[in-house]
Order: sequence, then C-alpha cells, then structure tokens
Amino acid sequence: MEITEKSAELEENEQYDSSLPYDIYTPVQYMVEAVSEMASELYNMKYFERGRWWYGEWEGDRRKVITIDDPKGHLRNICWGWNYNYIPHSTSKGTFKYARTEKAFSIDAVDSYKTHTEYPALCYDNDNRYNERIRLSEHYALPRWTRSDVSPEDIRACLKTICRRNIPFIKEYFDRTKTDREVIEDIDRFSYAYSDPFHYLLWEQNYIKAFILARNGDIEKAERILSGRQLSGGNEKVLAKLREVYESGRSG
Repeated sequence: MEITEKSAELEENEQYDSSLPYDIYTPVQYMVEAVSEMASELYNMKYFERGRWWYGEWEGDRRKVITIDDPKGHLRNICWGWNYNYIPHSTSKGTFKYARTEKAFSIDAVDSYKTHTEYPALCYDNDNRYNERIRLSEHYALPRWTRSDVSPEDIRACLKTICRRNIPFIKEYFDRTKTDREVIEDIDRFSYAYSDPFHYLLWEQNYIKAFILARNGDIEKAERILSGRQLSGGNEKVLAKLREVYESGRSG
C-alpha cells in the first residue's frame, strides 16, 4: 500500500502488539543507519554525529535538515524542515546564536508525519482517540525499545521500513515549501489546523514566521506577531534582531 497524505491506513499485519515483551533499548546506531540511508537517498544529506542531525547544502539562506527528536515515551519521531541562517536563538547567557555550520543546528520551520495523517488531538478521556494516536505513532516513529530475541538484522530492517513510510511526507513537505512565502503559508496552515501542544509549540513557529516575514520586507506584520509577548532573550533585544533581519533583507 502506498502511503500518501490522504492514505494513512495501517495494514492489519503491521499492527503493533503491545503485549509482547520489549525489554532492551533499540541501538541508536541502528536508527542512525536507517535515517542516514534515507536522507542521503533523498537529498544527499550529510550526517553530523555529535549532534545527531542531517543537513543539506545551503539553498540561499536556508537548508534542508532532518533530525530524530527525543520526547518522553517509547518512540522517537523523525522530524524534517528548514534551517534558516538569519534566525537568532537565545541562549541561557542572554546572547543569541545562529545555526550556520555543520556543528550548529536548528530545525526552524518543522514538519513530521503528524501533519500528513489523521493524527488525533490528545485526549486521555477518549480511548479511541488515544489508541489511534498510539497506532499511528508506532507506524511512523522509531521504537525506543525492542525485544532481545529479535536479530540485529531484523531490527535494522524494521527501522528502514519505518523511515521509508515517512519518505512521501518528507518529499511532499519540501515540494510545497520551495519559497519563503510557501513556508509561511505552511506555518499558517498548521496553526489553523492543530491546537494540540504535543504536535509542536505553535508559538515557536510564529516566532520563525516573524523573522521570515521581516527578511522578506514585511516588518510591520512581523512586529505585530511578536508584540505583547514575553520573548526569550528580552523583548527589546529580539525586536532589534528582527529589524536587523529586515534591514539586511532590504540591502541584500
């Protein structure tokens, strides 16, 4: 069955059996092998081992990136998106840093399988919706745990299969966000469609949106997005960075 944006049904023989004893950690190197193969095949991405992320060549002031997130629970999501070299990120020292090298990584405009499937909003008092979340997650996310009686070859094969299931979503995302304007439209689409804070922090995506708007000349709208909020790094400093990005866009 081809997995597309409109077809996220699971085959019966691929259902996860939670009664089985998952008793050991899935070796991280197996996950890295599977994602590396996929990232290289798709966009010839390079892997940075110390940070565990994959990055492509710069396309103007942005580059494609893929990473494996590390939430609580028994699964690790594959996430992909754009890293912008002009978007500042505050540090604990009150300064700002930028992701511009192989050692500096930021997945600014972000996507995952959750926006391509009928992924239910979190609802602990609704068993059907909760079970559907688990069912989809176990189909598209990498398992943190496995069984000690499964061979390394089978574990590797399973992880590669999961990665392949995400490929149509990755390609679809990058195909629809070829320009900054399309990235902004995608952030808006996401913001209107989802309210579940476990998807992503919508506010962080609006922060990214503000800087992309400023870079593309719409400083008034960018400032409206950030106004009235408590900004990490200090409101005045962040707004000053926003205007710097606006000015560099005008002169560039």
